[in-house]
Amino acid sequence: MRAKGHSSGAFRSFLCVVGFLLVPGFGIAGTTLTWTGGTDMNWFQASNWNPAQVPTNGDTVVVDATSSRNVLLTNQTALLASFSISNRTLTCSNWFARIQATNVHIRNLGKLALPPPFAVGTMSNRVWIVSTNLVVYPGGEIDADYNGYMVAQGPGKGSQSGSNNNGGGGYGGRGGDEAGGSGGPPYGSTNAPVHPGSGGGRWDSSPRSNGSGGGVILIGAVNALISGTVSA
Repeated sequence: MRAKGHSSGAFRSFLCVVGFLLVPGFGIAGTTLTWTGGTDMNWFQASNWNPAQVPTNGDTVVVDATSSRNVLLTNQTALLASFSISNRTLTCSNWFARIQATNVHIRNLGKLALPPPFAVGTMSNRVWIVSTNLVVYPGGEIDADYNGYMVAQGPGKGSQSGSNNNGGGGYGGRGGDEAGGSGGPPYGSTNAPVHPGSGGGRWDSSPRSNGSGGGVILIGAVNALISGTVSA
């Protein structure tokens, strides 16, 4: 993929891999757990669930408006029977955080997201889903926009001169050139992108166009129905 240059060096890099992986079925019925966020945002804190236990293999997990708190996932989940989210955001905090469930339902106002963009040498992150059936409903969202490398960071970072015209970040192709700077070098694959996008050459003060690279979304699903938004 070739990143187009922009007067601010800002760009978006869509990094999504769709695979074909199967989460095994379960021979016994699990427990239905509802997120309450009673203590904090930590998925792996038992007191954040009703009943008060961390989800385990075969469980059904529901995240909805029952809690006023969003969810932070710091590692892979158990092999769930079902995961459903609405009206709340689950943030995948690092490269190894992964949702594993036979059925994944991202419903209206439910969102999977990433932390802010990062610098070279710091922990990377991605949204990673492994499921048999994935449904993103209207109003549901998987969002990794501008959550890759920070501005002027990454292996394909654009050059910058301090003006409003700086190079765009590269990824599968070279970043776009501008009068104030050259585009960043290519890296990664256009057909199977698995790396975070690099930042452009300059911070743009306009909302949501700040020069950061796109984050990574990795989906391994047998069946996927996308009626909402998947964006990186």
